Amino acid sequence: MFHTPGHAEMLARSTHLMTSFGDLTGRRAVVTGASTGIGRAIALELAAAGAAVLVHYARNQTAATQVCREIESGGRTAWLLQGDFHDSA
Repeated sequence: MFHTPGHAEMLARSTHLMTSFGDLTGRRAVVTGASTGIGRAIALELAAAGAAVLVHYARNQTAATQVCREIESGGRTAWLLQGDFHDSA
């Protein structure tokens, strides 16, 4: 079974990236594919740097909702958006 780090653990791991993001207080970010993996980590790091984050997901609403909860537990704003951006052509 895989370990899914909590918000505090993600913040501890991401301090080096937060410095490159700088202070994003008052800014907004859109992260596609934010329910899992790299998208999830980026959404949490942007929130930790101060941004309000729109969390996009295609299929995994449960995971995306959890990302929003983690962002909000850190005192930031999160929105949830479902959409399939795959090119069907």
